[in-house]
Amino acid sequence: MSKMRDTDRSAYQKILQFEENYDEKSLFEKQEVANELLGNLISLESLLNTEEQSLKRNSQKTQLLSGIPCGSAFPTCKFIKDAYISKANLPKNEQEVSRLATMIDDLNDEIKEIDPEEVESDIYKYNTLINKRNALSNQITNYDLKIEKNDSIIRSLMVEIETIESKLSEYELNKETIDNLEGLNKDMKAFKYQAKALESNYNSCNSAVLDLYKKVGSLEQKVANLEAQRQEFIDLQEEFSAADLYMRCMHPNGIAYDVIKRKLPVINEEIAKILANIVDFEVFFEDDGKRLDIFIKHPLYGPRPLEMGSGAEKTIAAMAIRLSLLSVSSLPKSDIFILDEPGTALDEENMQGFIDILDLIKSYFKTVLLISHLDSLKDCVDMQITIDKKNGYALVNT
Repeated sequence: MSKMRDTDRSAYQKILQFEENYDEKSLFEKQEVANELLGNLISLESLLNTEEQSLKRNSQKTQLLSGIPCGSAFPTCKFIKDAYISKANLPKNEQEVSRLATMIDDLNDEIKEIDPEEVESDIYKYNTLINKRNALSNQITNYDLKIEKNDSIIRSLMVEIETIESKLSEYELNKETIDNLEGLNKDMKAFKYQAKALESNYNSCNSAVLDLYKKVGSLEQKVANLEAQRQEFIDLQEEFSAADLYMRCMHPNGIAYDVIKRKLPVINEEIAKILANIVDFEVFFEDDGKRLDIFIKHPLYGPRPLEMGSGAEKTIAAMAIRLSLLSVSSLPKSDIFILDEPGTALDEENMQGFIDILDLIKSYFKTVLLISHLDSLKDCVDMQITIDKKNGYALVNT
């Protein structure tokens, strides 16, 4: 293989030297020139053929004039007119044919001087040589790879030989011990059996420990659940106590009922004060001994339950009652008052009354928040926050 590699490498170097000294650029330029000349030759031959055909037609038409007895007596005759036109074009045709033939001869001389066949042959040989160079390069690379692989195998074998020699030396040093190998093997089997038994015992203990871990985890989870349930029970007890106290307070016979019943004249008086300059109807509480009823009374009609009033009347009455309860209560009151769409049930007749009572509410609370879609309520607020819809999302404009 080494000899073949040296032969191929020598051939490869010769080809490289040939490439350095060979002007392949000039060769391919000759090929381009030859192709261009051959193309021009084909074009000129086509033009010559066309011109010769034209010359032949004009000659035939001119010869026909000699067989016409009337001569040029009928100049308007289409046949005679075409014949004379053809006769006039003959010198031009002959001149063009001669010119094209001369150009074709010159081109043929140039093509013969370049010799396209020889150029194509040289290019074929050059390409063949390049292909051979590439093949030799690949072959040399393969040789180098194979040699490197063989060197690696040799190095590996040398290491293996060294290992074997080391083991042989070790054997010579421990020959007596190795001769007693049978006894040692028996001892090793016994130790392996003992190790297997201990491993089995260890696995059993480990399994039992895992079961205990599971039980402990389960019991810890139960304890945690019970602690959570205990806390939940305590929370429910507190909520129940608060709810029970609230229900007892809010029962018709409870604390709130008793307080309101005692303050009933004061509450009715406060409601009357609030509504006096706002609307023309009255709202008041009545106690029948079992429960409190709310009535509305217009000047021209008798009292009737508030439930029979209009939506606007109910809205204004609810706001007046809320303010009157604040007046008679000693409990701390909030600084904010929120009205969510109170104007939906208002009519034009009661709109001004609502606006007036809204101004009254402003004097009771630091902040009044009015939520409404009615444009007529915009002028009665200090600041507006408009919420529009843009691209499917709420847009807040202040």
